[in-house]
Order: sequence, then C-alpha cells, then structure tokens
Amino acid sequence: MDPVVGSALLGGAGGIVGFWIGSIGRKPRYGYRRKALIEVLGGTLVGSCVGFALSQHPLTFAIIWTWTFIAGLVWSSLSHFVRLWLTRRIRQSLGGLRNAWQTTGHDPKKASIPTVRLAVRWPASYWARIFDLLGLTDLSTGEVRAYEKYRSVFVWEALEEARRAWTIWRWLRTPRALTLVATSLAGVAVYLVTFGVLTEDQRNIYRHLIQAVVVCALLLQLPDPLVDDNGEPDETAAAWSFYRFWCSLLASWVLLYLLMYWHARIGPSKNAESYWEVSTHLMNNVNSWYSLMCFLVLYDPPFLKFDSPSLLVRHERVTMSTRYVAAGIVTLLAVAEIWCYATKRTDNIVWSEWAAGLVGAVAMAHLVGRLESDYINPPLVIIVVLYFYAVLQATRGALKLSADWESALLALAIVLKCLLVLFITWLLESGALSRYMRSTRIDRPAPRERELA
Repeated sequence: MDPVVGSALLGGAGGIVGFWIGSIGRKPRYGYRRKALIEVLGGTLVGSCVGFALSQHPLTFAIIWTWTFIAGLVWSSLSHFVRLWLTRRIRQSLGGLRNAWQTTGHDPKKASIPTVRLAVRWPASYWARIFDLLGLTDLSTGEVRAYEKYRSVFVWEALEEARRAWTIWRWLRTPRALTLVATSLAGVAVYLVTFGVLTEDQRNIYRHLIQAVVVCALLLQLPDPLVDDNGEPDETAAAWSFYRFWCSLLASWVLLYLLMYWHARIGPSKNAESYWEVSTHLMNNVNSWYSLMCFLVLYDPPFLKFDSPSLLVRHERVTMSTRYVAAGIVTLLAVAEIWCYATKRTDNIVWSEWAAGLVGAVAMAHLVGRLESDYINPPLVIIVVLYFYAVLQATRGALKLSADWESALLALAIVLKCLLVLFITWLLESGALSRYMRSTRIDRPAPRERELA
C-alpha cells in the first residue's frame, strides 16, 4: 500500500478513536455527526501530511503509520479543546449581553463598557455560525442566532453614533486596526526575510504558505458589519450579503495559496502537472468571481422593496443571470484548458495564465470603482493604490518569465492585498457599508452624480 494512502487511513482511524474516547464521558448534544466528521476528515488530512513528510526519510512503514495514528489522535484532542473553549467563550458573551439587556430595560446605550466589549470581542457572530457549522462548538441553533442578534443590537445602539465619525485614519488608531496592521506587517516582514535566509527553491515553496497564513489570520479577525438589525431590512441584508461574499473571497485566496504551496512542495510531475495547472487557474478564476459578486452587491444591492412586484422579479432575474453568466465564463475557461491538455495542444497553454490575470484585473477594477463612491468618500491615495493592485492582476501571465520579476510582483501583491483587507474592514466596522447601502437606494444622488445628471 502507498505510504501516504496508508497514513491517511490511519490518521482517520486516530480521529475516530479520539472522538469515541472524548464522547464517552460527554456526548455532544448538538451536531453529533458534524463533530465526528471534522475529527475524522481532519485526522485523515493530518495523517496524510505527516505520512508524506515522514516518507521522505528512510523509515519503516511501522514507524510512519504509528506516528500518523498518533497525529490523528492529537488532531481529535485539539478539536475537543477548541470546541470546549469556543463554546465557553461564546456562551460567556451571550450570557453577559442577555443580563445587560434585562438590567438596562432593553436600552443598550445604558450598558457598561465591559458589556459593550463583550459585543465586539472575538469571535464575530459570523464566525460563531461557521464554527458551529463545522462542528467546533456545542451551541444550539437558538444560541447562535441569539448571539448574532444581541451583538448586532448592542453594537449599533451603543457605538454607531461614535463610529459614524470614524475616518479611515482615525480608525487606524483603534485596537482592531492596530492588530490587523501588526499582522500585515509581520506577514510582509517574514515574506521579505525569506529572500535572505532561504534558497530560491525553498523560497518558491514557502512564499505561498506565508501568504495563506497571512490572509487566513486577517480573515479570522474580520468584524461583523455594523448594521441596524431592528431597522429597515434592505441595507442590513445587503451589507450581510457583501460580507459573506467578501469572506468567501478571502477564503478562496487561502485555498489558492495552499494549492500553490502543495504544488511547489510536491514538485513538478509530468503526469500531474496538468491537474495542478488547471486547478490553480480555476481557483484563481473563482477568486475573480467572488470579487465580481462583491461588486454586484455594491452596484445593485439585493433584497430591495419595490412598489411593483414585477420590478422586484426583474431585478432578481438580472442579478442572478449576471452571476450565472460569470460562473459560466469561469467554467468555460476551465473546460478550454482541460481540452488543450487532453488534445496535447500545450504549446500555447500560456493563454490560461493571461486569461486568469485579465479576468481578475477586470473584476477587481469593478470592485474598486464602487469603493470610490461619494457615499463612502475614501481617501484618493487609497483608491489610486487599489486601482494599481487591480492592474497588477493582469500581469499574472508574466510571472514565469523571470524568477526575480515573479518574486517582486508577489511581494508587492501581498502588501496591496493587506491594504485592501484593511480598507474593507474599516468599511465594515465604521458602518460606512450600511450607510452606503441605504444611500444608494433611499437618499438623494451623491454630489458627483448630481453634477453629471
């Protein structure tokens, strides 16, 4: 049996044993199957990784498989610890907010500062829902919904008026912004250090892993959008829709970088090279699709109230058709590339690199174009830099022409990507996104649009 396959099976077995041992004294009340699945699949993945790493050394199968089984047990134990810690933390916040809701007479503005801090601390309600979906909490569905509701109400009532005055420069002095900036600077510093301490081959492997870790760290620190959960549902639903697409975009970036890391880690293979290339280009185009979805939410916010039902149906039809057309283009590019490899027409396959870059550049430019709206009123220098980042996407096809050129572009890309994440985080936390959604549909046209009218 292949050592990696055997390691994956034994890692999964370790996850099963660990889950069974952990459930003897305390059987999960909610999501039993999800919890078992995350421990078994996680143990399988960890076991395969450990098995692959150990198979590079002259060790017997017995030693390799023993360590992979132990790795599955460790993963299961870690999952139990994370589940208990997350459940306790979320319930502590939820209990504090419920008590404050009763003691203040349903007026969050009278809540104490420590109580308000419970409403903004990690994890965000969106991540509480994701962790619960992954089987990493023991929360009930009602607890997850209550956690989201109480946090949204307390933050809006207690902090919206103060946050309305936040410019992006003032926001950069807040604790969350400083944490995100520190994370970005640490990631960029580690990336640059690799040029001095690693060989070119090692740098080509670990640079993708560094980018995946940095984006994942920024993603986990994203706050919930500041919305009025008790007010008009249109802008609230639209803000949450943008937030979900934005989180999905960041998650797809993480998956792309992990895919590129494993491609570089395993090394070139004549038989598998086509699969890696198609998968990488497909994931890059999926990133572009999510960027376009973020643009569509800003350009024409969903969940609108029309006096005429026919207008609402027409709006939904246009929005959904645009999504399907964009998804069709992504699929068509993947099918075309697969066809080129299947028919041995690989001489001009470089078009797929340029196509992925151009699609990403167009999608990102559209998104940045909406972010410069007068309703948001961002600093001009940030918009110029973000447009430069959009143009930089189009150079993807030139990355393999020179190793130095590729390293320089990727170093610049991670800096600009961090800047984009910081800007969107300000948009979410300051309430500017919710106000934009309302102004786009309810308020008068922006000054610039009135001049052009």
